[in-house]
Amino acid sequence: KRLGDASAAPAVALRLTDTNSRVRNYALQALSVLGGKECCTSVRVCLEDKDDVIRRAALSTLCTLEKREAAPCFERALQDENPWVRIQAVECLKMVRARASAPGVALLLKDPMPGVRKAAIGALGSLQGSTFATDIALFLEDPDFDIRRSAISSLASLKDPAGVPHLRKAVSNPDASVRRIAAESLGDRGEKSAMAQLLKLLTDPDAGVRRSSAEALGKLGDPEAMDSLIPLLRDSDESVRRATISVLGHLGYTPLAPECLEWLRGKDPLMQYSAADALGSLRGGRVLPELLPMLDDPD
Repeated sequence: KRLGDASAAPAVALRLTDTNSRVRNYALQALSVLGGKECCTSVRVCLEDKDDVIRRAALSTLCTLEKREAAPCFERALQDENPWVRIQAVECLKMVRARASAPGVALLLKDPMPGVRKAAIGALGSLQGSTFATDIALFLEDPDFDIRRSAISSLASLKDPAGVPHLRKAVSNPDASVRRIAAESLGDRGEKSAMAQLLKLLTDPDAGVRRSSAEALGKLGDPEAMDSLIPLLRDSDESVRRATISVLGHLGYTPLAPECLEWLRGKDPLMQYSAADALGSLRGGRVLPELLPMLDDPD
């Protein structure tokens, strides 16, 4: 394996029938490095191995060697008795982007094991399983933080508009991380229909949500948001203040320029960065005398 001698693959494949499971495992790991698609038939046999560790390793090796060609094997493994094997199968389908397998993955949304449900939720976003957007959205109320996080991230990954209504609803979710990701996604999508909701989030108790909402409004590019953004220049959280400076600059809030010049002359490199970013948007070449010395900054 370390020598990377592909010609050794057939000899390594013979070890897949070794009575010692550790040897079989090492052989599978080696084949994933050495290549040798001619060995895939032997690797597939390992999917029926009594040891779940071997079955997981076989899935991983097939994912490397055959990629999407092995999707039928991954789909069958979704029904494996071992939850870790089911998770591995989901991850393989996600990695090879087997979109046609989304219905099979969706069946695992009802799996008794939280880890399997979480993997399925995340995979459906990558597989663009927009048909299941409503099913995914149900997990935004799940008591498990990781599952809620996976659900909102999955909805944010869907390129189809089917996820938008759920994202708009998610900005009112009790979980701050869900609200934050929903705001980011709505901004990335340019959903101007969500502007009123994003404006409301500017007063959210969570600084991360306020910051993400400000940045999302900047991406929407509507100057009408400026009046609501201005108070955030005095926000208690510095990251919110920095984001607001950049956003107001991009939206063309010219009264910000004098303050940006003061921040630019300050000692805080992060504030200097945001101020320079805003000034570049606000005044173009007229601020070059202030900006040029910053090119020699050691940071």
